[in-house]
Amino acid sequence: MKPDEKEIWIPTEETRAEMLSVMPNFGWRYDHDIDRRRGNSIYAVFIRDADIPNKKQLLKLEEKYFNLRGKRQTYEPMSKGVCVITFLCLIVPFFIYWGYKSLQKVRFSKRNAKLETKMAEVLQQAKALL
Repeated sequence: MKPDEKEIWIPTEETRAEMLSVMPNFGWRYDHDIDRRRGNSIYAVFIRDADIPNKKQLLKLEEKYFNLRGKRQTYEPMSKGVCVITFLCLIVPFFIYWGYKSLQKVRFSKRNAKLETKMAEVLQQAKALL
């Protein structure tokens, strides 16, 4: 009977090492690579006997393993462009607001100084009446 054959796309060397260690657990053996390149990635061919014991159970477990593996999340660091845009979107408004509040403080200080002068005059007038 002809052995089963399976092609697996391997995008990185890390994935290759993982597949070479995982696939034997499901009865597969590495056979050869196919040079159908997608950038730096390749296809690896694994084979196994067609009549291995517990084949149905191994197929179910293999499917379950790869379904779980497909749900893994991968972390991707923030790109430099996103960092610059975020910086500009947060920092530029901060400096605009800071400038606005600084000018407001100066205006309030001048206005309050005039008001305090007038308040002092009113107090003097009130004292003069007593």
